[in-house]
Amino acid sequence: MIRVLFVCAFVALTAVGALAGTLTVTSPEDGAFVGSNTTISFRIAGGNVQVTVRAQITKVGGGASTTLETRVTPDESGNASGSLSWNPSDSFPEGDYDIEVTATEPGNTYNTVNLTVTLDRIKPRFRDFSPLEDSFVRGVVTINAELDELNIKEWRVTVNDADLPNNTGDTASVSVVWDTSFIEEDGEQTIRIKVTDKAENTETLEIPVTLDRAA
Repeated sequence: MIRVLFVCAFVALTAVGALAGTLTVTSPEDGAFVGSNTTISFRIAGGNVQVTVRAQITKVGGGASTTLETRVTPDESGNASGSLSWNPSDSFPEGDYDIEVTATEPGNTYNTVNLTVTLDRIKPRFRDFSPLEDSFVRGVVTINAELDELNIKEWRVTVNDADLPNNTGDTASVSVVWDTSFIEEDGEQTIRIKVTDKAENTETLEIPVTLDRAA
């Protein structure tokens, strides 16, 4: 009888020791660009009781770091999901950051997730553009702009909120041709250049012009 109890206890302890949960980070992806408001989303599988999830964020090469923490409780199937919010101030220099995400739970073990992201807080900036604001235009107009942004995802040029042909790109130089002959009436027109970088920071330049084909 004693031997049977000992064997049962050994099997039970072995089963507890073999428990292993799974931690998955669903966003951001490794290598992603992030901005001033970043959400680290995760999923837990194989959990039993409350799980503590912690993210250690460290500037590659040192100089800045922070730790985020939250707790989630798995459902009856052992699953849970949650998120951590990283809102870096200007004290965090832009550049690459290592993120180590861990999960801890009494009587359970989890894998560690490591990823590297690039912090980009600053919106794209316009260094130069044409035509100038409040200028008069006619005929075929070339819309130009020079951007101060290294991580451009896309720029888009519109006139009166309507797309022009070949009006998107991802270079630091914007050049789009606008044929004003398709505008029915002369008068005020609004050129917009919207730029989005890889961290989803956006900036829009509005250039009011007057179409005058009477002369």
